[in-house]
Amino acid sequence: MAFDTGNFSFVGIYKGFKLPTNMSQNDYVHSLLSCLTEVYVPYKKVIIGGDFNIDHNKHSPLTESIMDWSISLGLSQLIKTNTRTRIVTLQDQTQRKEESLIDHLYTNTLVNLKLLPSISDHLMIEVIV
Repeated sequence: MAFDTGNFSFVGIYKGFKLPTNMSQNDYVHSLLSCLTEVYVPYKKVIIGGDFNIDHNKHSPLTESIMDWSISLGLSQLIKTNTRTRIVTLQDQTQRKEESLIDHLYTNTLVNLKLLPSISDHLMIEVIV
C-alpha cells in the first residue's frame, strides 16, 4: 500500500508468513528493498512501515541488508522495542512467551510514535506526524 500527499509519502508493507512460490526469504526481502528503493523520492518526507516478518532482535544477513538499505537512503528505524508477543505451547505442553521486533518503521523526518495494545499478537503503532 502506498499513497502520496504531495510532500509526504507513506508506504505500508505486509510481508506474509508464506513466501511467493519458488522464492526464498532472502530473494523476497531483496526484491522488496529494491521496490522500496524505486519508489523512494529523496526530497520528500517518507514513512515506510509495516510487518517485514524479519526480527531486528536477531542479527542475520537479512537484518543487515535492511539496515544497509535504510542507511543508504538516509532513513532511520524508529521502532526499538518488541512489537509482537505470543504464547507458544511446546511439545511437552509447557508454554513460553515469544517476543520479536518484526514491525519496522523507517523515516527521514521527525514523527512521534505510540505503541498501543491490540487484539492481535502485534501492538498497534500510532504514528503522529
